[in-house]
Amino acid sequence: MDSIDFTAFEHTQWERNCQFSAAMVVAYEFIMQFPKEVDLFWRRPQWTFAKGLFLFNRYFSLGFNIGNAAAFMQRDASAKAGTNFFHWQNGGSALQFILTQMILSLRLYAMYERSKKLLAFLVILLTTELTGFIILLELPTPGLVATNNPSTDLFICADGDPPHHRHWIAYVPVMLLITEFILFMLAVFKAWQQYRSNSPSGRILPRLTKESVWFFFGIVLCHLGTVVTWMMNILTLNELWTGYSFSIPAVLANRLLISVREQVDFVSDTMVTENALEFKRTPAALRREVEDTTTFTTNTFELSTVARGDV
Repeated sequence: MDSIDFTAFEHTQWERNCQFSAAMVVAYEFIMQFPKEVDLFWRRPQWTFAKGLFLFNRYFSLGFNIGNAAAFMQRDASAKAGTNFFHWQNGGSALQFILTQMILSLRLYAMYERSKKLLAFLVILLTTELTGFIILLELPTPGLVATNNPSTDLFICADGDPPHHRHWIAYVPVMLLITEFILFMLAVFKAWQQYRSNSPSGRILPRLTKESVWFFFGIVLCHLGTVVTWMMNILTLNELWTGYSFSIPAVLANRLLISVREQVDFVSDTMVTENALEFKRTPAALRREVEDTTTFTTNTFELSTVARGDV
């Protein structure tokens, strides 16, 4: 009779806790941001690409992450159910990552003032990532493990690379880590440019850049955690961090779009108020207005950039 591996049971409990908490992050964020979703998106009659992308990503990530956690909560998963689950997880995770990548790319596109060269680079990057998903997740590779019974009397959906550190699936988070690190460095470079520049930078772009740097950094850390666990290739631990790599980037990407909408509304209201109070301006205020002409021009460009759905 095979002995029971209590370490494996402990590992799977960690996995279940992490998958459940990752789903709760998305659910909590969904509830907390729902009033802003209604006010900033549903009540706006105009549909843009960014609006549709935000709403699709928001509802898809909610359903996908809850479904993913529910599968790991099962304590009597059959072999067929486990196989079907991993096909579903692979397809869903690829779509989740692509959606997040598109939102982050839109953010960078706005930060770089709709640069066509950057847009072409981001499209190539996204296409490369999609190709990588197809190759790594769909092409059959000898030795890959997908089971519902990773240890004696232990039933949970578990998958892993071939033994003896012959990695394959582990290259998926590696690919994502490299991609997100590139986006992170683009955001850092723009922040550095704004810091070194002496010209006014408007009201939206500085905050947009600052948030992007920190949010992109958080996403990089999420994928780094997944790379570490998959490189260890412990069958009962490989899925420990994947839930967070699904949920947190999706939440942060949605937060970026909500933040942009809020900033647009704030700047629009401020400019309207300033115009309405124009008759009360003192000579000193008028002189300051002349000095701030470039700033107001930048604000107008920012509003035109984000209002059309570029970000």
